[in-house]
Amino acid sequence: MSSRLKRLARLAVIAIAVAGFCGPSFAQDFALAEDMSRWCLEAKHGEFEPASAASLAPKQISYLVECTILPAAPPPGGYSRDIVSEADIAAARKKADQRIAAKQAKRVIIADALMTYGFNPNFMDDVGNPLITTTVISDLPVEWRVKAMTSMIEQGADIDVKNQYGQTALDLAKHRKQQAIIELLLGHSAK
Repeated sequence: MSSRLKRLARLAVIAIAVAGFCGPSFAQDFALAEDMSRWCLEAKHGEFEPASAASLAPKQISYLVECTILPAAPPPGGYSRDIVSEADIAAARKKADQRIAAKQAKRVIIADALMTYGFNPNFMDDVGNPLITTTVISDLPVEWRVKAMTSMIEQGADIDVKNQYGQTALDLAKHRKQQAIIELLLGHSAK
């Protein structure tokens, strides 16, 4: 699990409990914080059931959308070093690519479903990264990212908002040479 995802999961428990995302009682808030943390990890691994989010507030759904689109982390324990031949390496890569593609497909379905429940297109995570810039760096297919960013823009996302490093979505797309995203952003007058 990436350090950013771990930090998000830990901070979700604290932030949700402290901010009172749920109801009037601390026990309810803490229970929701635990659920949000678990759901974030499930979403990241393509195992979250989107219907679970139907009754959540837009800020909570936005958080889960971010969890779903964050780039995937290496498997727990890292990658195996026991591969000895080129054939083993090729077979391991093919198997890993298939698993990654299957997880990405599940994550796309989850993110699409979460976005239909209502979310804040200008959501910023706890370290100052807007959802729109997180979408640019996602490892999900570029076609889906363009679709998701179009939806965010249509719902009022600020396309010129900067992340914690002072980069806009356009800056990141140019740096990563993501032509489809660059064209989308420039088509909406990104700076």
